[in-house]
Amino acid sequence: MGKATADSNDDTLALAAGVFTSPGQTTIATAFSGRFNLHIAGAFTGSIVLERSFDGAASFVALTNLGDPVAFTGPASEALQSNEENVFYRLRAVTLSAGAAQVRISQ
Repeated sequence: MGKATADSNDDTLALAAGVFTSPGQTTIATAFSGRFNLHIAGAFTGSIVLERSFDGAASFVALTNLGDPVAFTGPASEALQSNEENVFYRLRAVTLSAGAAQVRISQ
């Protein structure tokens, strides 16, 4: 749902958000099922990947396209679909050499 106004509360069902300023940072692992959103904003130099876990957030693997990790290198906003329940997702800064990325996964 997001915010109705800039100063109101975020009305999402599930939310993992943060600001990445260095490599290795992750959002909290959050389970999503059905449709959910990914949003990356800010001026930064680096790459961010969306990772998922099928084992209760014990281990994560980056989402891939034909075997290559999908890396976001600038602002992005995506609507995604998870076809299974209890699949955990998180964002991870793989590289980040300058700036800050505001990241969010929500449902």
